[in-house]
Amino acid sequence: MLLWSRPVSIIGIILNFTSKAEKLHFLLQIFLKVCNFEIGSTLAPVIPPKRRRKNIILTEAQSKRLHELSEFDGLDPVEHTMRAIDEYLGKQNLNFTPPRQNEITAELKENTPEPNIPGAYWLSGTVDSYEFSALILKSPSKSGIDKGKISKLSIWDPVVLENTKSFIGSCVVNYDRGWDIRPSKIAEPYYLKVKSLLDHSVGHGLGKQASGKTAF
Repeated sequence: MLLWSRPVSIIGIILNFTSKAEKLHFLLQIFLKVCNFEIGSTLAPVIPPKRRRKNIILTEAQSKRLHELSEFDGLDPVEHTMRAIDEYLGKQNLNFTPPRQNEITAELKENTPEPNIPGAYWLSGTVDSYEFSALILKSPSKSGIDKGKISKLSIWDPVVLENTKSFIGSCVVNYDRGWDIRPSKIAEPYYLKVKSLLDHSVGHGLGKQASGKTAF
């Protein structure tokens, strides 16, 4: 892995590489380092605070396509890669107006006892187009959210889950006695709405009801 403790001459390093593959590998390192990723046998993520959690790897088909393009037009595969990255980044829109809390609808739909933890139970429901599930403990815990009773909380997109069959890949928030996926700026309003609903329900003993729905 390259060391980044002091500035280096990127052009000088690239010129020392003898093959296009080495150049491509190096520039991918630069891009992924900016995105807080490290590269090894696969491009494994460093421990992330938010959603940067998936492994990234250049597929065999992508690599083959890059070299086909290079053979077709004579450009270095690195050039094609950098153009693709620039095009993608240029299309991203970071302007975002979060919905107000009174514009978001959250509803508890189901509660289930947790047989392995005395007094604990699961609460699940919906928040707008997302679904959520939370493990509520009998007493506050150091490992709970804000050292409270919420030991686990997942908020996910059911459409993404259906399309990808990956639960963690569909999650916009995931807490399992510690943060796996912190809420992004887009997901934060929905997390806050669910958190408020859970706190309200637990505080008023509504979560332990055997049936019925609770909206907030």
